Amino acid sequence: MPFRISASWLLLLLLNMCFNTVWHYPTFYKDLVEAASEAETVISSLRKIRQDDNVWQELYQDITKLAEKQNVLPSKPRTAGRQQHRDNVPADTPEEYWRRSVYYPLLDHIANELETRLVVPKDRFLAQYLIPSKLASLTPERELQDFMPFAGDLPDNNFAAYKAEMVRWKCKCQNVTEKPSTLIDTLKHAKPEMYSNIHSAVKVLLTMPVTSATAETSFSALKRIKTYLQSTMVEDRLNGLSLMHVHPEIPLNFDQAINTFAADGNRRIQLIFPY
Repeated sequence: MPFRISASWLLLLLLNMCFNTVWHYPTFYKDLVEAASEAETVISSLRKIRQDDNVWQELYQDITKLAEKQNVLPSKPRTAGRQQHRDNVPADTPEEYWRRSVYYPLLDHIANELETRLVVPKDRFLAQYLIPSKLASLTPERELQDFMPFAGDLPDNNFAAYKAEMVRWKCKCQNVTEKPSTLIDTLKHAKPEMYSNIHSAVKVLLTMPVTSATAETSFSALKRIKTYLQSTMVEDRLNGLSLMHVHPEIPLNFDQAINTFAADGNRRIQLIFPY
């Protein structure tokens, strides 16, 4: 069916264009705040591409040339009066149809995903106002909002102590000629002996991963425990083996383990004999 072939080619060209736009920027970021800043730049670029008619015209010309080489005419599905199995996109020409059904949705989806995952302000981003270059934006209301998400991780779980430390931190940053603009540089200036709460809050934000899609490492404890030979392992046994593997420093009482295992009568072989 011609429109399916055209759709696959269009998606390939469009994805190639989007990936070139995204990967044009550095792929390694020092911290989450820097990654969010670069994500905003990528989102702006994608939205400009969406509004630029010349980009779409060039892309559609490329897909038309590919279709001609394969003797395929650009076409579109018929517009049904009542559609149940797919989107009934209104369009008079194939170019208009593919622009509305593939081009716009894909660009919007990529931009929305970047904005949702990295740009939308969340509690974890509030510690970025501790960076000296952004300290001017730290209002008294934001001080309390910044304290609440990290309260359990701070040495002094006390807002009064945190607020007093913030006063000293602001005075220190005002006297700094070259103000740090990243979390790593801020962590170096916030000595744990003098600014323990600020040091801990910055460290928590710094350890947060930029992305959430991480593959299982080859040295994962769970991968070593649950192999293909033990794929039917139940949850209780897996949890027990995982705890034993992760905490090898805890001493084990083997006699007690044997007695507990023998006392459980749900087995075919009796381990305890009366004689």
